Amino acid sequence: MVSFQTAFFVAGIRKACSGFVAGIHWLSRGIHTVCEFLLFVMMVTVCYDIVMRYVFHKPTSWSLELNEFLLCFFFFLVAADIFVAKRHIKLDLLFARMPEKVQTYVDIFICLCFMFLCTILVWRGIIMVATAHHFSYTTASALATPYWIPYISIPLGMGLLGLEALFKMIEDIRHAMSFKNIKHESEGIA
Repeated sequence: MVSFQTAFFVAGIRKACSGFVAGIHWLSRGIHTVCEFLLFVMMVTVCYDIVMRYVFHKPTSWSLELNEFLLCFFFFLVAADIFVAKRHIKLDLLFARMPEKVQTYVDIFICLCFMFLCTILVWRGIIMVATAHHFSYTTASALATPYWIPYISIPLGMGLLGLEALFKMIEDIRHAMSFKNIKHESEGIA
């Protein structure tokens, strides 16, 4: 028999975990919104550079570098929200034909692979940021932008993606456990 205190503690942990998951989802969505604005900034600066280059014959020295860095941020930071919204590229020719139970196990495996990849990218990204910051690496352009600024998008974006993959895997494991519960309930009824 589970005591009231234990049940209360478990309920508190579940509430805290669901709040944490909701916070990470909110952060992923918020970063996506910021990146949509960055995409607009990229469009404006590229158009500005084109006009300056071909109309006034005075190209900017900063537009290319700025857009390269914004593209890094856009690519890595939006990945988590795209994963949650299931808007990523998915080859589902075989997947769609699998039974639901097999699809769930494949999803768990895919999430494990994502988490493994994200862990490696976070680890190596942190090393890149620390190295670039320690040795004060900068670009060779007029802006002399420190390299750690675009590099930081790698551990941040892949960390968020790894967390989202973990949450999805936990959800898939719960779903897989429901198959077992259904099987046990149907055996008890029969």
